[in-house]
Amino acid sequence: MWPGCWTLWDWAGWTSPGIPWAGRWPLLLAEQYPQRIGRLVLEDVMAPRPRQAAVPGKPPGDLPYDWDMVLAVRRQIDAPDPAWLHRLGSITAPTLVIGGGPDSHIP
Repeated sequence: MWPGCWTLWDWAGWTSPGIPWAGRWPLLLAEQYPQRIGRLVLEDVMAPRPRQAAVPGKPPGDLPYDWDMVLAVRRQIDAPDPAWLHRLGSITAPTLVIGGGPDSHIP
C-alpha cells in the first residue's frame, strides 16, 4: 500500500464502509490496523467462515467482468484464512453492523 495513504487516512479520521464481499477488506483493515480505523460500517458482510468449495460455471458470452477474478475470489470465500475469525476481537472501532431484508443472505 502506498505509504502516504495512511497519513491521509489518519488525518481524515477514516470511516471504513463495507458491503457484502467487499466488506471483508475494511474488516481486515480494522483487524490488522485498529488504531487507524475510526469507525466501521458493515452491511450484509458475512463472517469469513470456511464452506464447501463450489466452482461456478462460466456464463456464456462476453462478460462485463474478469472471470478469472471470480474464480480467485471464490477460493478466498470458500477457504478463508482461519486467523480472520480469531482477530475479530482486535477491532476497536465503533462498528455499525446492518443485515437482513428480503434480498439479504444475512437473516
